[in-house]
Amino acid sequence: MAEVTGRIESIEEKTAQNGGSYLVVDLEGHDQGFFDWGNHVGAAGAEVGDAVRIEHGGGRYPRISSLEKVDGGDVGAVAVGSGVNGRERRIVRQSVLKAAVDLLSQSDLDHAERELRVVELAGRMEEWVLR
Repeated sequence: MAEVTGRIESIEEKTAQNGGSYLVVDLEGHDQGFFDWGNHVGAAGAEVGDAVRIEHGGGRYPRISSLEKVDGGDVGAVAVGSGVNGRERRIVRQSVLKAAVDLLSQSDLDHAERELRVVELAGRMEEWVLR
């Protein structure tokens, strides 16, 4: 079993093709949602903004096997742009990374230095966009 800790960014209720319902829980700083078929979120009384520890089965569609609320000090500070969901954050990251690569592609820096500058510039651009 894998384990992650973080703040709940969003909780979405979905309906499966067989008619059953489940929740998709997104944690800040995690690109992948966690799937709750057993109402672990409801049993723990967890809401958006709560710090939680999730045990899951891993894989492409990580199924929650247990979820518990934890003290907020056990997770990092709320990220900049916390009103942005995981999908939107990924889109912003991809866009600013492409822009940084385009901007620095014609520079005279060697490859290793250019790579560091691209990552640095993309990080600053992401912070600005998500402020």
